[in-house]
Amino acid sequence: MTDSAYQAMAENVVEAFKEPRRSARRILALDLSFADCTMMAVLGFALQGLLGNVVGLIVGGAPDLASSRGIGGLIAQLALQLGVLMILSGGIYAVGKRFGGRASRSDATAMAAWHILVTALLSPLIVIGVGAVAPGSPLPGLLVFLWPLAMGVTIWLFASFVAEAHGFERLMPVVFASIGGMFALGIVSAIFFSLFLGPPA
Repeated sequence: MTDSAYQAMAENVVEAFKEPRRSARRILALDLSFADCTMMAVLGFALQGLLGNVVGLIVGGAPDLASSRGIGGLIAQLALQLGVLMILSGGIYAVGKRFGGRASRSDATAMAAWHILVTALLSPLIVIGVGAVAPGSPLPGLLVFLWPLAMGVTIWLFASFVAEAHGFERLMPVVFASIGGMFALGIVSAIFFSLFLGPPA
């Protein structure tokens, strides 16, 4: 990916929250390689960890599990993130094709990676929302609603990216399918998370 492509991607982040389908079109037009998509996912992982930990320190949120386990925990979380990239891209491609979508495998991978990178910016909302209900938290309890807000935006962005990649005009069916898919992904991720980072037997 050229310097101009990186610049376009950076400028596209803000647009992703304003006009997600237009943002998706721009990312698809870049014709990203698998290496580019992997780099986006890694960048999203790093950005999520950085923002989450900084905000966590400011508001007194729960410490990051990986940080308490050293470099091994971080490597395991990064591996999980790349696993999520593979699962998301496979789901976007296979399910979309089943319903007449037009996205190629590379398109699906680009949308999955773009979603991971863009939604990393929502990590402060999640940290604050979770921190608001932590025992002894100084944060107002109403801030807990930031967590479902972040999840709602996450699903909306995902559905918008998928709909654009596959050429679906109607967004709501994709939203409902995304909710089911992300619920299933959450279960799978939780299982793998416990396998990688759970307490030793």
